[in-house]
Amino acid sequence: MIKIRPGSIRPKKGDNSKSQWIIDWTDHKNKRHQVEFFGTERQALHTLEGLREKARRLLLGLDLEIKEITLKAGNLHFIKQMERWGRKNETIRRYGVATKPFLNFMGPSNYISAISMRDLDRYEKHRLGSVKPETYKSDVRMLKRVFSWLKTREYIR
Repeated sequence: MIKIRPGSIRPKKGDNSKSQWIIDWTDHKNKRHQVEFFGTERQALHTLEGLREKARRLLLGLDLEIKEITLKAGNLHFIKQMERWGRKNETIRRYGVATKPFLNFMGPSNYISAISMRDLDRYEKHRLGSVKPETYKSDVRMLKRVFSWLKTREYIR
């Protein structure tokens, strides 16, 4: 359901340029939204069309909702996706073991978008002091795979 209706604020007499419009629409999860819009009726209709297109694309699965996600949740999403892909249990376990030191170092409740190159450099120095370079290289390769998947899912910009 998507419709537009006049809001409570009316333009003053002689000023037909700005007024309030309420855009009622239901998203792909059947959740109702009421967007207040200030502008002309034509601008409100244009915004309404944009919301209608957004709802259609979300419903078809063409767009993804961008949201903040923690490191632990991002890793869990990736592991569940690997199960859907039909990967072997050994492979899934290996990814879990490879990403666990990074989660412990950064803190699992940190947001993925807050990670910087400086943090990765600090992790590299920390990790190289405790493991062989071969182990570190395989861990980094798996971390890159997790982060590239999260980027394609638009959890990371």
